Amino acid sequence: MRLISVYEYKQAEIYLYALLKERPEYASISHRVFPTWEEHLAFIDGHPYAAWYLIDFLGTILGAAYLPHAREVGWFLFVEPPRRGFGSRALALLRE
Repeated sequence: MRLISVYEYKQAEIYLYALLKERPEYASISHRVFPTWEEHLAFIDGHPYAAWYLIDFLGTILGAAYLPHAREVGWFLFVEPPRRGFGSRALALLRE
């Protein structure tokens, strides 16, 4: 497993938008209303987090992890594949 910077991965915005679509409305801290594609791109371009990564496992993007400026940690994984401790492993990589 590895973390790849959102800003260095081609088509990261596509994966991030797909993650937003899967996220329950109550779990969205970055958007109160689901953003348009253009709003989504502007959000990414604004570099809203201190660090922002896609979670990659053997060439498959599983989700995203981010470090807001408020000394917090956030992550969200796609519903598929089933959970296998990927979130915990991604958090361990963030600490490195």
